[in-house]
Amino acid sequence: MSRLLAGTALPHRLPVAKRGRGLRPRELQWARIIVETLFPNCSSVDLLRFQQFLRETLDALPLSSAVALRAAIALATVAPVVVLRPVLLGQLNEAQRLEVLLALASSDAYAARSVYALLKAVAARACASVARAGGRS
Repeated sequence: MSRLLAGTALPHRLPVAKRGRGLRPRELQWARIIVETLFPNCSSVDLLRFQQFLRETLDALPLSSAVALRAAIALATVAPVVVLRPVLLGQLNEAQRLEVLLALASSDAYAARSVYALLKAVAARACASVARAGGRS
């Protein structure tokens, strides 16, 4: 064992985000725009089911991961300022939004590619989960 970890008690479980804390309405709107841009067929998903999915996801994540997801949503929302012009993601048309998200995916910066990968994974899971729940109603 390394001397750095010697005598250090590691927690058995990482801290989890506070239960019941979903995204704020503005963050939810941003997340929905990102999901609909990445998966256009998911645009018919019921907003309440989508919001419930995100709340449950944030509740299940360790605090650091929940913060990372929120940060990824915010970074993607302001990314057009760097990629295109000084506007937010929601102010662009669908083709321009996709251009911005693909610019994140192909960026030389590891952090930008990670933001895209995290958003794409959560968006895919949201579409699949919400669509499946909609089919059971």
